[in-house]
Amino acid sequence: GDLARMRSGFAVLEAEYQNLANKTGLPVDRYETVGAMHAIAIENFIDGKNPDAAAAWLDANKGSMSREQIRKARELIKAGKTTARADELAPKMIHAYGDSRAELLKKVQGIEDEELREKVERRVRKQLAAEDQIKKAELKEATDQYWQFVDNDEEPPDSLIAQIKELDPGKWRQLRKAQRHTESDPKVLEDL
Repeated sequence: GDLARMRSGFAVLEAEYQNLANKTGLPVDRYETVGAMHAIAIENFIDGKNPDAAAAWLDANKGSMSREQIRKARELIKAGKTTARADELAPKMIHAYGDSRAELLKKVQGIEDEELREKVERRVRKQLAAEDQIKKAELKEATDQYWQFVDNDEEPPDSLIAQIKELDPGKWRQLRKAQRHTESDPKVLEDL
């Protein structure tokens, strides 16, 4: 597919550069022309989250690239592989240790490769923050529903109470305490 078209395009490009060199009698600087194009192709593979394709492209085309281009490409491929590994590892760690945030973060800190550890930690913390936001929104909605029942002198359903207790046991205790006070002093509701 796309890889075959890219190879074909590069073959045409190299042939055109060779034709130009033949016509002008001047050599074409392969590193500045074709090598630079190969470097861009490798960057595109990395940006497309395909470090293995970037490595294969480098192996197939390093003869047209300068040492500096090859060095930069190898660094980019290494970074791309680290990113891919972090993308793979973070969800697995969250799944395995997500019940205990302390254990999860301890396991993340145990990753020896510093770059990988930093990338995994960023992904884990981002996921945990997203989960916290969802939990906070669910708790607010459940609390609002709870007070609607109380305001209408209705008993909140057991499923709603169970949800609040699960989301935040401390919040449940606050609600019960506030409800007891409101039964004797309606002014308390205004403060909540």
